[in-house]
Order: sequence, then structure tokens, then C-alpha cells
Amino acid sequence: MLTSSDVKRARRAYESVKNSYYPTVSIGANYNKTDEETASTPDNSTASWANINYVVYDGGKRGATSDALSFSIESASEDLTALKNNIALEIINHYFNYYAL
Repeated sequence: MLTSSDVKRARRAYESVKNSYYPTVSIGANYNKTDEETASTPDNSTASWANINYVVYDGGKRGATSDALSFSIESASEDLTALKNNIALEIINHYFNYYAL
């Protein structure tokens, strides 16, 4: 049975794919201090880095996945609307059948 959480789940999956279009950035830094300096180990050392990752081309995979999830969201929303309409129709039918007795 379809629920609104199915629609929400499909929307979250769509947002996840949509977010994969953005580049990822990571930065970091490191500082080390030792008590005793040796020939191979300095007493103070620092390091820093930055990485930027961006997918230039993926063969259309993200676009196709995005389209499929978009259609899935639309389908799930329509199915949920149809389910609500069917429930309302059954309630109305039961109401009129009850008063027709």
C-alpha cells in the first residue's frame, strides 16, 4: 500500500542525485610538535591541503537517474492521489448504501 512516506523517500533520493552535480570540497590542516628534534623528525611540522572533486562526464548516468526518480516521484504522487480518491469514493458509496436501506 502506498503512503506519503514513499513519496518523501522518492523525493529524498531525487535530492541526493541532484546534489551529486555539485563539486565536493575538502580542506584540512595538521600541526605536530615533538619534544625532541632528530635528523628525520623536526620539532614542529605543519601541513595543509585542499581537494576539489567534480565529475566532468559520467556518460549521462546522473541525468538518467535524475529523470527516472523525477518520474517516480510524479507516479507516486499520482498513485497516492488516486488512493485518496478511491477511499473517498468508497466512503460516499457506503454512506449512500446505508441510507438507501
